[in-house]
Amino acid sequence: MLMAKMLPRTLPVMLSGEDISRLLAATRNIKHQVALTATRMLWPIGSTEF
Repeated sequence: MLMAKMLPRTLPVMLSGEDISRLLAATRNIKHQVALTATRMLWPIGSTEF
């Protein structure tokens, strides 16, 4: 029987407001910008709940 290698669990990376602004500025496709903006509005900076 093959066993899967267990990887250590890590916390998600929290982006700063500046990082999010740079990410949105680098996105050229309007659909991608809308998706990122909607996601940003759902999880505010510093939120720990998912």
